[in-house]
Amino acid sequence: MLYEVETTKSFEDVVNSFEEKAKESNFGVLKTYNFKELLYEKGHPIEEEIVVFEICHPKYAQQILSRQNKISSFLPCRIAVIKKGENAVISSPSPVKMVETLGMEDVKDIAEEVDKIIQEIISKF
Repeated sequence: MLYEVETTKSFEDVVNSFEEKAKESNFGVLKTYNFKELLYEKGHPIEEEIVVFEICHPKYAQQILSRQNKISSFLPCRIAVIKKGENAVISSPSPVKMVETLGMEDVKDIAEEVDKIIQEIISKF
């Protein structure tokens, strides 16, 4: 269900250039979560460096929500960057697998387009 790639880029390079790479594919970053910092601030520190980006393309969001508003629980798309040694692992749930699992075949065509673009974004690293 996850599309995952281990990069040769550093965690910092991926995090610092992620928004630019998403924009190249016409996706915007709506929110960024640095889990190490967030959990530390809440008194529950973790050792792992994990940053999650919420990304969206308004055209695809409008199309999929117009057909299947229950998918809103799974939007926006999320991509995680996890530090592994000196490099990074980038992962994202597969929109296609998600709609298949939920039995939402009526939006599979849109999910396929978005899935392809997410894989393109991740492959830029």
